[in-house]
Amino acid sequence: MVIADDRGRIIMASQQTTTIFGYSRDELIGQTVEILLPPEYREKHIRDRKDYSRRPQTKRMSDRPTLIGRRKDGTEFPAEVNLSPIDTEEGILVCAAVRDVTQRKQMELKLKSTIQTQSTLVSLLKLSLEPLTLEEHLGRILDVLLSIPWIELESKGAILLTEGDPPRLVMKAHRGLSGELLDRCHEVPIGECLCGRAADCREIVFASSLDELHTRRFADMHEHGHYCVPILFEKQLLGVLNLYVRKGHQRTAQEDDFLTAVANLLAGIIKRRTALLMLRQSEERFNLAVSG
Repeated sequence: MVIADDRGRIIMASQQTTTIFGYSRDELIGQTVEILLPPEYREKHIRDRKDYSRRPQTKRMSDRPTLIGRRKDGTEFPAEVNLSPIDTEEGILVCAAVRDVTQRKQMELKLKSTIQTQSTLVSLLKLSLEPLTLEEHLGRILDVLLSIPWIELESKGAILLTEGDPPRLVMKAHRGLSGELLDRCHEVPIGECLCGRAADCREIVFASSLDELHTRRFADMHEHGHYCVPILFEKQLLGVLNLYVRKGHQRTAQEDDFLTAVANLLAGIIKRRTALLMLRQSEERFNLAVSG
């Protein structure tokens, strides 16, 4: 709780205010309320405060997306503020009830990303039922993944499947990759570059930039990062999902869990489509034998 006069000077601050903002009461009393805001918001807040002084009224400000509090140590937090005018003999005072809503915002973001995750997985499940070839399925899956708003993905990615003996990774679907990338990364040996390492260790390999693990490079390659996710069916390696992220992106456990779930779903789709293809080929051979 903060009470300020008509010029915005703080005349009272509760104990909770000092706890939230890190100032002592003596440091706050006499200062304008802009001390509690980031510098870039102060000029606008002064104009808003003057407008409010001319037409004081109870006002809820929680719907303002740019309402940010700033602590003494410079850290910032999302805040909800309710304003109430107090009519006194010395003039109008303004009582501001300030609430740190960091935890609530985090819960809202987590809930939103959970809903988006579930929606994405449902879309992929529906997609798996469509009568498409395996390559068409993989391409459509990339389209869905690259449209996710809560991961800082670039519009680039690929799905590589294992082939041959000894096994190697062969690109079966891609989006947004240049011709040179397609040439260099069409086939990747197990253990080489990021995709090969993910296949070799059978764990997610992440890079926030072009680091030393990114061995397949070419001139003028722009900075980027990667999520390389192994596609496993039980203990069998089926391939790798490769998604590009913006340079400097920070890996999170939530993204790891989501991409692992996608890879597991991919594994089921690949095994199902492979089984259907083998069944169809078996039926064709049987029909040829009967005809013979």
